[in-house]
Amino acid sequence: MKVKECMTDQPVLCGSLDSLFECSKLMYQKNVGYLLVIDGDDKFVGVITDRDIVCGCIAQGFDPQSTPVTEVMERRFFTLKPDQTIDEALRVMSENGIRRLPVIDENRCVGILSVDDLIVKEACETKDIAPIFKRQLSEPRLTRSTVGEAA
Repeated sequence: MKVKECMTDQPVLCGSLDSLFECSKLMYQKNVGYLLVIDGDDKFVGVITDRDIVCGCIAQGFDPQSTPVTEVMERRFFTLKPDQTIDEALRVMSENGIRRLPVIDENRCVGILSVDDLIVKEACETKDIAPIFKRQLSEPRLTRSTVGEAA
């Protein structure tokens, strides 16, 4: 099975100048926990999760209305291509503890592949996704000192 057969198309985007409050409202309105961040030139520059907002801003006492998405978004991210296999996607997810991956085709984001998509489409077994959660849960908590750092 290919990524394009399981992915959610029409990814939800936010701007790099948006506040975390605006991002959280968008997540609520669209019923998603993951946004792609684009700059003024529509260049894909990062990703932000609901967890990033909670752990990177609110839990540390920062104001979500005045904190820009660029303060907590992840600048280091992995992507998939639509014709990659689900096995390849699972490998990337498992090795990096990532539950959602942007799907890029010709420098344009055409979708998101999430663990939820894989479960709903019955594209894998529980044993295939357990390592993703184990890896993710073992990662250190996001702190303000690590926020916004790019490698």
